[in-house]
Amino acid sequence: MRPEQLYHSVCLTCHGPDGSGKMYARAAVRTIPDLTDAKWQAKRTDAELQHTILEGKERSSPEKSRPQPMVSQKVNLERAQIDVKDMVALHAGLQGREAGGNR
Repeated sequence: MRPEQLYHSVCLTCHGPDGSGKMYARAAVRTIPDLTDAKWQAKRTDAELQHTILEGKERSSPEKSRPQPMVSQKVNLERAQIDVKDMVALHAGLQGREAGGNR
């Protein structure tokens, strides 16, 4: 499986087809980042993105009625035989930059 295929089968639900996430799960999870936003991308290192993909994100509030922002994608990556660095490169491409660039 290619990273784009995994994105479309797993990530698209919240982040949308272009990575902006605007029309999707924003009402339920306001912290969904716009992966196409250059300012957001510039604030994250590849290592931070890798960590988030592998470990997921915790709720920022104790309110259990809100869905968890992001679950770990380790199992999905293993099943698809995709390296997390390839997913980070895909994220970088959503904003039009090279992974590791400007950091």
